[in-house]
Amino acid sequence: GESLVENGGDIIAMASAEGGVGYSYGAAVFGAFSADLLNTGTIRAATEAEDARATGALVSSVAGDAGLTSSGDILASASGATAYAIGAKLLGADGALVDNGGRILAGAYGADATAIGVWMGATGSNVLTNAGTIAAFGDGARIAVWSGAGASASIANHGSLIGAVVTGDLDDSLVNAAGASWLVLGESDFGDGDDAIA
Repeated sequence: GESLVENGGDIIAMASAEGGVGYSYGAAVFGAFSADLLNTGTIRAATEAEDARATGALVSSVAGDAGLTSSGDILASASGATAYAIGAKLLGADGALVDNGGRILAGAYGADATAIGVWMGATGSNVLTNAGTIAAFGDGARIAVWSGAGASASIANHGSLIGAVVTGDLDDSLVNAAGASWLVLGESDFGDGDDAIA
């Protein structure tokens, strides 16, 4: 069926593990034909573990679009020898639709650390419009926006991006509008295809 979750309050998920793996998910939405998350509040996930994994928001549709509209905060932090943090992760058979006017932040801290602000799946058409802040912080790889190898990505930034941008092998575009900012950290890679950056 179709799934919709609306949050206007505070959701906090925390996990810890000594010498093991810890997972935390702030909010998760699953739907067959569509899955959508509407956030005007705060969603946070935090993990401390030897192998720490944190995802602020997960939206997944096995046969349609995965959508996220947020004017609030979506936050993820992971700390450990291995640390992996994703602010918002979207998986859609037809692609992902992200409209952000708030903050989507990910931070990963440790010897082997990766932080990704927005992660969009590997098929379909991924469309992201940002009028807020999407940022990745931490000790290792810092990727503001990641889009899968088999998807096309269309990114319109009217706010602030902090981190690299990584897209797949189809035709991708990034438009950094007048007055917007993109602070590149590390290496960005737009893959194969006919890509455009303006």
